[in-house]
Amino acid sequence: MKKVTLGLAAVIASGWLGAFAQDAATAALEKPDPNQNLIGLTTPNGRVAYDFVDMWFNQHEAAKAWDTYVARTGFENHAVYNSTTKSLHNSFDEEKSEEARAAGPHTVFDIKQVVAQGNLVFLHIAASNGGGGVGPATGNPPRGAAPAAAQNGPGPVVGDGKGPDEMVMILRIKDGKVVDHWDLHVPTNSDSVVFADLDR
Repeated sequence: MKKVTLGLAAVIASGWLGAFAQDAATAALEKPDPNQNLIGLTTPNGRVAYDFVDMWFNQHEAAKAWDTYVARTGFENHAVYNSTTKSLHNSFDEEKSEEARAAGPHTVFDIKQVVAQGNLVFLHIAASNGGGGVGPATGNPPRGAAPAAAQNGPGPVVGDGKGPDEMVMILRIKDGKVVDHWDLHVPTNSDSVVFADLDR
């Protein structure tokens, strides 16, 4: 009887805890989204793309993100900033090693829009470095960063201080894995706050 009672208590406790344990994509879908900017999360490919980027840049588990979500064969990186675009046929391990250094420990990717159509997913992102420091890949301040003196305080340090950089990332998904990656970075350098207008 004691075993049954303890077992029942464990089941109830796990169910109660499970109700509070939800992934980032589900949490994002449950927020008010009047213009359905995150509607792409209702598709399998949209979820793969979102979870990949969230694990890579927000959870700071780049190696795990690549091992989980990127195709080990056939992956091509078309990102214009990346030196590896000189060759579209690097091995999985070469790309993983290169891209694992793309985000510092304070990077935050606020995913504002997810548009999934067929095997392509478009992510509209507000990218910031929420704490200062230097980028791990180069030892230089993050792209568009504020002067060194301004990098010690909390908050974003990218762009010109008027907000996070904008970024569009496009991922092609095949059989549940990322097989192509493109992105475009646009440092915020005007008074326009694009992301504030998404739900107008």
